Amino acid sequence: MRIDKNPKRVLRKLTQRYLMNNRLLNLFAISGIVLTCILFTCVFNVVLSINASIKSQMIEEVGSSDSGSFDYLTLNQVEKLKQNKKIQSSHIIYSLGNIENKELNTNFTTTTYFFSTEHFKEYKNLKMSSMEGRYPEKSNEVMLSTTMLKQLDIEPIIGTEIELKIAFQEHVLDKKFILSGVYEYNIFEDLQLVFVSDNFINTTNIYENKAIYFLFVNLKHNNNLAEKFIDIIIESGYNNSENDRIDYTINPVYSKHMFLESGTVVIVFSFILFIVLSGYLIIFNVFNISILNNIKFYGQLRSIGFTSKQIKAFIIKQGLYLTGIALPIGFFFGYLIGNILLPIIMQITEINAQISMNKYIFIFAGVFTVITVYLSLLTPAKCANKMSSTEALSMNGVKKRRRFDISKKLHIHNLALLNLLRKPKQFLIIIISLSLMPIILSLVITFVSGFDYESYMSRFVSSDFIAAHVNYFKSEYNGSSVVDEDFINYINTMDIKEAGAIYYDKSYGRIIDLNGFERVKEDIFHTPYDNIDYDIDLYGYDDFLLSKFEVINGELNKDVLKSGTSIIEIIEVDDYNEPDLSTMRFKVGDYIDVYYDNQFVKTYTVIAQVKKISNFSELSGTLDFIARLALPSEEYLKIAPTPHKMSYIFNVPASKLREIQSKLTEYVKNENEAMRIKSKLEFEKQYEEAKNAFLIPGVFCAILVGLIGIINYINVFITSILSRKDELIILDKMGMIGSQRKMMLILEGVFYTIVSSIAFVLVSSVVNLSALRYIMDQLWLTKYQFKAYSIFLCIPIYLIISIVTPLIIDKVVMKKEY
Repeated sequence: MRIDKNPKRVLRKLTQRYLMNNRLLNLFAISGIVLTCILFTCVFNVVLSINASIKSQMIEEVGSSDSGSFDYLTLNQVEKLKQNKKIQSSHIIYSLGNIENKELNTNFTTTTYFFSTEHFKEYKNLKMSSMEGRYPEKSNEVMLSTTMLKQLDIEPIIGTEIELKIAFQEHVLDKKFILSGVYEYNIFEDLQLVFVSDNFINTTNIYENKAIYFLFVNLKHNNNLAEKFIDIIIESGYNNSENDRIDYTINPVYSKHMFLESGTVVIVFSFILFIVLSGYLIIFNVFNISILNNIKFYGQLRSIGFTSKQIKAFIIKQGLYLTGIALPIGFFFGYLIGNILLPIIMQITEINAQISMNKYIFIFAGVFTVITVYLSLLTPAKCANKMSSTEALSMNGVKKRRRFDISKKLHIHNLALLNLLRKPKQFLIIIISLSLMPIILSLVITFVSGFDYESYMSRFVSSDFIAAHVNYFKSEYNGSSVVDEDFINYINTMDIKEAGAIYYDKSYGRIIDLNGFERVKEDIFHTPYDNIDYDIDLYGYDDFLLSKFEVINGELNKDVLKSGTSIIEIIEVDDYNEPDLSTMRFKVGDYIDVYYDNQFVKTYTVIAQVKKISNFSELSGTLDFIARLALPSEEYLKIAPTPHKMSYIFNVPASKLREIQSKLTEYVKNENEAMRIKSKLEFEKQYEEAKNAFLIPGVFCAILVGLIGIINYINVFITSILSRKDELIILDKMGMIGSQRKMMLILEGVFYTIVSSIAFVLVSSVVNLSALRYIMDQLWLTKYQFKAYSIFLCIPIYLIISIVTPLIIDKVVMKKEY
């Protein structure tokens, strides 16, 4: 017989044969590793998919995935810049002026563009839901959106003649076009693009030698883009001075940090630690039991010359072999379950869930699963290495304990208890495993039950309905889009109890750059106060809305307010509706001089400071302003040069809420897609979705952890009965009948349930009443209420398992002996 002298090959063969002869070990170990892998895959799938969803939505809103663009270039500048080696790819669009046909609604802007083939293809995929015809090729061809054609009262028929008035710098071009294509946006866009051909540009002399080019570029990496764009400008021969300036725009998708925020990282890291602990409990226990039950085998290995290092490698190889089998199963089910949970979790945002097939989901899940398995095997391997070959060969896996007086009568329950206490370490691990699910379930139920309806609704709902331009409800709203008067007139034909408008004048300028929003000082409401000019965010409110404000300081006297000399300051509030005193810029009784375009308008006296109300002023970036002030609408309309209705807020009878919402939704859909309504019913739905976003993943996590505990429990029972098989046969021959043996095994299971129940009831109560209570008290959304029933939900389940499992195992194992 040929003896293989290659240690690595011997170890590999030994591991494979050992696993083939220990299929029960394989089953439980693989089950534990699969569950651990499922948990890891779920976490990374959800986290990375949320990140991908946010990025995808931003790209869709922007209409481009490019790194950014160099703006308003001449053709010569384009040619120089695009040669830079940092640029991987580039394409050009031409900005050719706005459309100024009088039929067009002021609720959107229409701009003429020529897109390169690559850029149009991406824009079409991101922004358009449908397209008929083709992109313009001839100088007199044009492509328009269905929204714009509707405003122009032109049928969307290819070949139709259209007359457009294009305003470019000091020129206005009247030209007749032929409609070559019609497209429709996925959602309403306030910027409606008109597409023309390059032949149109070449045959129109007003564009000659003009800075009409936008060079969109893709760089290799999208980090530190500002520095890279400046480097490209300088390397191309421009010094970026005032007279030699090249403007650029960073794609907002990359100007924000697209990776996880620190708070999210902490949560994810906590989940990872928890999963490692859960996986450790079962994998450690499976291999620890296996080693104790086969300790003589390890003694034989040591007696034939195996070193401690080789025994450790042998045990770890077992785990890694089984991990290789378990990972594909865990990946599949983890990814599947993660995809089910993702839309539920994303309900609390207004972002569409996008399932990500990111390789890093499986890389991270696989790495952390392997790490968990490795950590779980270290202690069993250490245990196997501690014993000498002599000790191992003589050991039966049971520590010596004090001797019992055999003259004393041992009852069935005494025998059951003694059997459990044979291996206290194993007993403790099972208790911990079984306790985790009830603890998690109790915490999740108590937390979700604490969601306070009144707190949620009062935070977001100030009326039954808000009607406004669709942009009003977007994060980038800046006050330029108005609510349509026809829409307001339609609303007023319904059964309205009370209503009012908020007026605003876009009396300031802001531009987007790397630092966010910046004010343009030449066009702004501002006031000198203590020799400092404070920027003012000024609104006009109808009487109904003024009556809703809660006064902090002063008195909100309507007669005084309407005198034409009084003004109120609106103060930011925190999550608990308490005023943020740091946002106060004035005192009651202060005089404020209001200027517009550096021209004095009027002096007002601050008569009151009031709390800000949700949805009563929704400009994005309002933290850029120093003060937020309000006037009665009558006074505001007198001083604001170009005021418009920013939103229309109204209440209806409770019985008509659903009916009116249905009618308004239908109107928006059919008559004016630029408008939108948001109702109290939507927030009620969001409240339920927010609860489910915590409840469903929490319960799922508890169930998986519970399965780990139950598998651990079943594994212990099977190995316990198998290792005590000879003892059970002896007891049987000494007179113990089958029903007594079964009762003894059932009592062992019941004792596990009793002890674990005591453990998790105590731990759950302490954690509930201390840590969870503290956390919920810090959140504006929740009010702590101890749900005692949630702690006891798992006890009936565990009792059933503790009775059924021993009976099944006894029937299968003992049947073979008779």
